[in-house]
Amino acid sequence: MSTMKEYEAVVPYILLEIQRARSLFPPFHSAHEGYATLLEEVDELWELVKANPTRRDYAAMRKEAVQVAAMAISFIVEVCGAQQPSTSLDRHARVLQADSERAQEER
Repeated sequence: MSTMKEYEAVVPYILLEIQRARSLFPPFHSAHEGYATLLEEVDELWELVKANPTRRDYAAMRKEAVQVAAMAISFIVEVCGAQQPSTSLDRHARVLQADSERAQEER
């Protein structure tokens, strides 16, 4: 099972990808544009995932997964952030934390 440190270790790469993407392209203008960009990145990852497991390029899959994560975060910030107050995200985070704690207790 992966540890939180392993998850935290990839966050800097995702933030660098957001920075790189925003140096090349403007923020999303709409939910449709954000979705289309996210879908494009997921499709690129899917093409790599469909490869024969003995010939998979895990470095390329990691790169595409980082791009998917970066575009998902960009969507949250640029599309949803403008429409929802941060208290909505705070509430969601509290629910996720409570669910996580409950799952830990059940183990």
